[in-house]
Amino acid sequence: MTTNIKDQTWKVEIIDRRFPLSNVDKGLSEVNLSCANMIIKNQLPTSKKLYKYKPNILEYNKENLENDKLWLSYPNSLNDPFECEISICQNKELIDLNIQPGPECCFENINTKIDNPSAAYAYYNAILVRLMETNLRPSIDNSKCKVAIGSLTEVKNSILMWSHYANEHKGFCIEYNVLELLDIKKNELYPIIYNNELPDITITRSDNLEESILNTIIKASLTKATDWSYENEWRILSHNNYPTAGVTGFSVKMPIPTAIYLGCKISSDDKNILINICTKRKIKVYQMVRLPNKYELSFADIESCHNNEIQNEWVFTKKYMF
Repeated sequence: MTTNIKDQTWKVEIIDRRFPLSNVDKGLSEVNLSCANMIIKNQLPTSKKLYKYKPNILEYNKENLENDKLWLSYPNSLNDPFECEISICQNKELIDLNIQPGPECCFENINTKIDNPSAAYAYYNAILVRLMETNLRPSIDNSKCKVAIGSLTEVKNSILMWSHYANEHKGFCIEYNVLELLDIKKNELYPIIYNNELPDITITRSDNLEESILNTIIKASLTKATDWSYENEWRILSHNNYPTAGVTGFSVKMPIPTAIYLGCKISSDDKNILINICTKRKIKVYQMVRLPNKYELSFADIESCHNNEIQNEWVFTKKYMF
């Protein structure tokens, strides 16, 4: 399936500047960080809003809303089996930069035993890839454990995301002001790059191999398959963590939400709980509703719903379109 994706060069530049895979002196590193932050500010969603879908009003979600928290998850607890995965390119020149194979792996020795040069080269590359995997795997796994991810999106009316992440439209969606978010999460908010190729560990060029591996893992945490591009995802990323066994993540501070959106199939009990919380905190509340003649969701001010101006929360007229 071919997916049309907007120009992503600015995303790549942000991540390459923020997490370089080669040696960068301290002065240039500070310049790169400043440039990355400037690009992010110039490329923020037009609405200046980001959203978080929630499946229900269970205690931890209620607490997140009441105390302005967001849960960050470690990669193994997320729903994509490719989270933070990287590739090892079968390229002799690149691999030779990372490992020094012993004499038993010498290409000349292999070539004398295998008459077909192409087969010999393929066999040689396979050995190098296996050696590199063995040498780097402990560092790769250790780096993955340091990364924690909080997912946000530019889209509040995605039928798929309401279905997948908001309990089949029975949950809710929290709205955040991006500028307020950047004030709290400076250097931690990044857009997702959509690509069908995994980030490649063999392109590292740093004297500090551990740092290069961590930066590659971070780049992988900000890269997803093009199948996910409809989510228009941004991530809050923490990458200096040392989790204990059995822990799947932790909460971080967020700005106060600017609004919440109730799923079009939310229960009356959950709706009342959320309205009470938001009334106390002076957070706007909207009801998601279904357009009558399209496969499309929109929303109405909750007061309109309370005043019975909308007879059925599944049916929406143009009068209430925002």
